[in-house]
Amino acid sequence: MLPDSVTEVRYRADSASYNHDLMDALRPGLTVRGRRVKAIFAISADMTKSLRAEIESLPEPSWKALRKVTDKGLVAGRKEWAEVVFIPTKNSTKKDSFPDRYLAIRVRPSQGELFADGNAYRYYAVVTNNWEWDGERLLRWHREKCGTIERVFDVLKNDLAGGAMPCGRFFANAAWWRLNCIAYNILSVMKRKALPMDWATYRMKALRFFLIGVAGRIIRTGRQLFLRFAGMASACEIFQNARRKLVALSNTA
Repeated sequence: MLPDSVTEVRYRADSASYNHDLMDALRPGLTVRGRRVKAIFAISADMTKSLRAEIESLPEPSWKALRKVTDKGLVAGRKEWAEVVFIPTKNSTKKDSFPDRYLAIRVRPSQGELFADGNAYRYYAVVTNNWEWDGERLLRWHREKCGTIERVFDVLKNDLAGGAMPCGRFFANAAWWRLNCIAYNILSVMKRKALPMDWATYRMKALRFFLIGVAGRIIRTGRQLFLRFAGMASACEIFQNARRKLVALSNTA
């Protein structure tokens, strides 16, 4: 289904996709209607004993801060990353193929104490065939797949309209999916920036019941616009507070 204008695909996944047959198929690229499409992957690697031993043997200067994106920019946290030379014991590469790149991540406890298993650090790793990007950039891109992406897909497919594509045309479906993602982002911002804090976990069904679908009447009088609720003082207060917060947010944008 990929149109001819797509010349590169990128695949990122958790350790459920750490499968050597899958990576063997992705390394040379994909064949789409007789043409080759470059494939880049970044997959969480299984933490085997041999991989962990290689990570623990890394010298301390090899580790760099894995910064996170905040409102104040990139900020160093409890995570660090390093390049690690590792060849799996299982034959995961074909003859004359270029080796994969392994990136290690270690996490320090917040209070400088040991984890429950008695270790000073917790280790993770990502395997990729992308040697062009800086390691920190690649790890940040890999993490953007979301830790709870299944929940996001559940909302997009069942709460919004992403569960059914409108037609058989690729770009029309892509636009449809993007509109659903935009709607999801707008709702997420609204819940976190305009509504009470305990509404952050509300799904669309709850928002429709308590907020969107609340009975009200729009009244135009004296060149003014009013929203009148029938015996819903709490809903009126929520609407007023949300409006003030959104106006303040738009002024700072």
